[in-house]
Amino acid sequence: VLEAGAVRTSEAGLALVTRVGPGGVPEYLTRWGDSRHRFALVGGHVGPGESFRARCAREVAEGLGLAAGTDFRVAPE
Repeated sequence: VLEAGAVRTSEAGLALVTRVGPGGVPEYLTRWGDSRHRFALVGGHVGPGESFRARCAREVAEGLGLAAGTDFRVAPE
């Protein structure tokens, strides 16, 4: 519970992962949420000292149950 006048701050980063699918249709990386019965973007908290790049790779791995370097690759840039 925040007191009146209290300010809440947090750090956020967003990476929208896309590709062109069959027939040229754009596709977006999402995960299925069983509790809400809908697709959602993958995201989460920032680890201490974690870079934006490392955060994105970690969230994809955790959120989708994948292994970096095995199930997906992170481009060098």
